[in-house]
Amino acid sequence: MNRKIIEYIDEKLMSMDVDPTEQLVFFIAKMALISQPSVWIVKDMPYKIDTPCLTKSKAEEILNRHGDAHSYIAPLYYVAKADINNMEQDT
Repeated sequence: MNRKIIEYIDEKLMSMDVDPTEQLVFFIAKMALISQPSVWIVKDMPYKIDTPCLTKSKAEEILNRHGDAHSYIAPLYYVAKADINNMEQDT
């Protein structure tokens, strides 16, 4: 199933008809499917700064202990350097 989703995402990433912002969303979706987060962060806890955690279970524990209805956890990935070409179609 993941293979078919990744193929669909790759088609969208290579398509010239997709808006650049939409391509960014597809890029992030592909990253979520093919890589593991390097760290998890607990965001928007009342009166606290964002808290990084090495495991998702630790982030969930902190969220349950100190978070409120607006708090959430988010995965963070290592930065990958990539050259992005802005190709325009000939008209």
